[in-house]
Amino acid sequence: VTVTENSDGSFTVTNEKLEPWQILKVSASDNKTPLKDAIFKLEKDGPNSATYYGKTGEDGIVVWYTDKDCTEANKLEEAIPIGNYQLSEIQAPSGYTVSSITWTVEVASGGVTITEQDGDKLDGKEIGGVQTFTIANEAVYSLPSSGGPGIFWYTISGALLLMAGTLILYNLKKGEVLKK
Repeated sequence: VTVTENSDGSFTVTNEKLEPWQILKVSASDNKTPLKDAIFKLEKDGPNSATYYGKTGEDGIVVWYTDKDCTEANKLEEAIPIGNYQLSEIQAPSGYTVSSITWTVEVASGGVTITEQDGDKLDGKEIGGVQTFTIANEAVYSLPSSGGPGIFWYTISGALLLMAGTLILYNLKKGEVLKK
């Protein structure tokens, strides 16, 4: 909202349309795998401070709430107001680590800009007419690959060799009995 004072002492109030934006949470190992149940905290800088909490759904998209528990009753129906915010992840999805990065989010009438603490800006790609920022999470750990099919074929080969050896011994013993 912009308020302008006119020359005759009246005021003009202009509503600014905010461009839609969203955050998509994905796995760092596969950017196509959305992650659910990540929780973010969005704190507004300045005198009119406000705090919002976001939780990712099945599609990995953050939905904003006014309470820390992210309950449907406190779902934020309108857009995040214009201003500067600090964004941090407070809970990671199961099997992933919490990101230590803090982002600066600038919500303006011309769009949203998200900047990492080191100054790198996140690229907002348009998906379905919505400016979408992708944030990735690293897995807690990954087990090393042992490679190969395991011991199955070695066990089968060993059993066949044992049976062949037994058959040879049986035939040799059978031949000795007949010679006597």
